[in-house]
Order: sequence, then structure tokens, then C-alpha cells
Amino acid sequence: MRYLLVPALMAMLLAGCGDGDSGGAAQGGSGTGGNPAALAIVTPSLPNAIQNGYYYAQIHAAGGTAPYTWTLVGTPATGLSMTQSSGSFAVIEGVPPYYTWEWLGGAAPPPPPPNTEGAYRFALQVTDSAGSTLGREFLVRVDQAAASSVAVRGITDSAVGCEFAARFNAVGGLTGAYSWAVVSGAMPPGLALGNSSVAEAVVSGVPSSAGTYSFSVQASDSAGVVGVANCTMTVFPAGESLRIEPWGASSNVNFNLWPTTTYSVELNALGGRGGYEWRLKSGALPQGLFLHQDGEQHASIAGRITQTGTYVFELQVVDRKGNRYTSAITLDVVDIVPP
Repeated sequence: MRYLLVPALMAMLLAGCGDGDSGGAAQGGSGTGGNPAALAIVTPSLPNAIQNGYYYAQIHAAGGTAPYTWTLVGTPATGLSMTQSSGSFAVIEGVPPYYTWEWLGGAAPPPPPPNTEGAYRFALQVTDSAGSTLGREFLVRVDQAAASSVAVRGITDSAVGCEFAARFNAVGGLTGAYSWAVVSGAMPPGLALGNSSVAEAVVSGVPSSAGTYSFSVQASDSAGVVGVANCTMTVFPAGESLRIEPWGASSNVNFNLWPTTTYSVELNALGGRGGYEWRLKSGALPQGLFLHQDGEQHASIAGRITQTGTYVFELQVVDRKGNRYTSAITLDVVDIVPP
């Protein structure tokens, strides 16, 4: 009898951990009354990796009192390590090795070698110069050897006059210098692809013209093109009503603790006047979940849920002019194993 085991194609998940009251403003709020913003890790999730391909990802901090130092807690996938531990961002980098293995029979198969199935959980802890410390947990899946590509995080609709940022990661290329370019279409006026010589680049700025825009971002290493990401986004006119996507004014959300207790949802503030701050207006998240503000217009609720039940809460986003939008959420958590 002969078996070949390959990696399970699990969805990449994000979990959060942090201190403080989960019912207050999101970590990473802009601060009020002249007080500095709270220390926050503003990278919501990391791209997947592939076997035998170069991997590079930045994890950014904001708020608190610079400079920052970073500590890796736990172990990423074999071949990955933290290669930058000070400054505004940490770097997880490396080349996950390629493994195959076969069970040729016998009483039971041995444990698989690293990076052959599953996803790999680890945490990063950031400390600012005032001694404040915050941790956040990440999950990175290592897929079996595949073609290189460009992963996109944060391309969403926006509105004129509102700050915007999205990130691109080249996955599976070569170690060394990279170049980035917009190779077709046009980004919204006011947005620009930043200069980058590493395997991560950012598109950021303030959109100035409404419309629907399609464009392609290409990453190249020393051997040629690593991949191309095709993107489409709509910029709404200034004055677009503030709202939260994808939840809207109310939403019923179902979550099954089987096969995983890890929960994550990424949220987007659209419209209003920018300068967003996220908060829980009422109710409470399930124990183990945290609200994070992830950069300009994005937030996430992420963590690990361990208790079933029905949780009712209101999530609110406020823009710089004091406009408010509230989503009323009912989260039903069950633990049902399929037959």
C-alpha cells in the first residue's frame, strides 16, 4: 500500500491578542484631546507562503512612543524567521524548504516533516520606548510548491478625500532586490505605488477623482517577472455617506467552532471624511476576540473563540468630522461536528 501526503489547503486565518478592554476604541485609534494614539499593530494578516519560494512580509506598528522593538513569540514555518526586530515594522522572511514524503505501509504513518500540511501560528510583540507592550497573533499557510505570484491586501473601494493604503507581496520569487511597476491601466488620481526594492510594496494616498479604476501591479526579481496582481476599485464622490462594509447597518453572523476556533473578519470604512476611528459602542465581543484598527480605513475583529453562545454588540466607526455609523451585530457561535 502506498500513500502520498500533501499540504492541506487551509484558509489563512488571523487571530489577535492584546491587553486592554475589548469594549473600548480599537487598538490603533487616532487619539483625541492632544493625547497620542495607543500603541497598535496595524497589519491585519500576512500572505501565504509556498515551498521552496522566497517569502517576505512586514508587520507594522503605529501609535505609542517610537522607537519600537519587536519580539517573536512562537515558531513560524520552517525556513522563516524574523530578520528585522527594531523600527516601525518587523520583517518575517525566508524560504520554506520543499518536502515530500511517502508512507509505504506498516502499523501507522510517522509524523510528517515540517511544512507538509497545515498552517503555522506565531505571535509578534512590539514594545515602544515608553514601555508599552502589545502582542498580535498571525497564521501563515505554507502551500506545496507552486507558481510565484503577487498577493494583495487591502484593495477596497474608497471615497474622494479619504486616506487609502493597500499592500502587495511578491511570493515565491528569489532572494534579493525587487522592482515594482504599474504595467496596465491607471490607479485613481491621488494614489501612487511607493518605491520599493524588497518583496513588498504599498499603494497609498488620498483619491481625488471619483470613478471605477482597473490597474495591474507587477513585481520582478533578478530572474524576471514574479507575478502580476490585477485590481479594480471604485472611488465614490466626496460626501458619500459613511458606512461599514461588509456588515452594513445590521448583520447576523454564524460561526462554527469546528474545525477551528480561530475567527477573523476584515472590515472597511467607506465614505465620510476619512480619519476613521473604530470602537465598540455597546455589548461585548466573545472572550478571545479583539477589535483592531488596521491602517487607514480598515479594521478587523479576530482571535480564538472557545465558548458557544449568542453575542450581541454594536460596532461604530467615526470620521474626523464626527460623522458616525453603527453596525448592530448578532454573532451566533455553535460547535457542530458534521456527520
